[in-house]
Amino acid sequence: MSNEKSVLNAIQASGLYVFGEYAGTKRGKDSVNRDTGEATPKFFHGIKVPKLDGFEGEYEYIEIRLTKDHIKNGWLNKLQGCKEKIIGIPFRINTFSPRDNQTVYESLFFEESKQIIGFVEYRPLDATTAQSDVAAPRTNNQSKPAELKP
Repeated sequence: MSNEKSVLNAIQASGLYVFGEYAGTKRGKDSVNRDTGEATPKFFHGIKVPKLDGFEGEYEYIEIRLTKDHIKNGWLNKLQGCKEKIIGIPFRINTFSPRDNQTVYESLFFEESKQIIGFVEYRPLDATTAQSDVAAPRTNNQSKPAELKP
């Protein structure tokens, strides 16, 4: 069973990831539909990584874009407890070219279906959790924790 579980974890964690210090979320410049004039806000997860060929201590930020569905599913706030922690965020690459333009643009989009490495969702202990459930384990009804024997 444990082998099956580790294989499943490896499959869930496969794909493209960016690893670095989680910097938070930000709102970028709105994109405007040329035909309708409708403005759509852009939101991003920020990952702080060492700057390539930079001096020691220089960093840059990689932006992973969130879609409307990600925002509806709460991903704007779910990772706030991970600020300044090293995590791996899954992403996919989207390419597009605006009308009448020969330039191709690439964007990194958050991949919600993949596991975030290093992310543990915060769940507060409820009142029914007994103190003994979170204390050191006891054996044979001893009053102190069991000692390790060589």
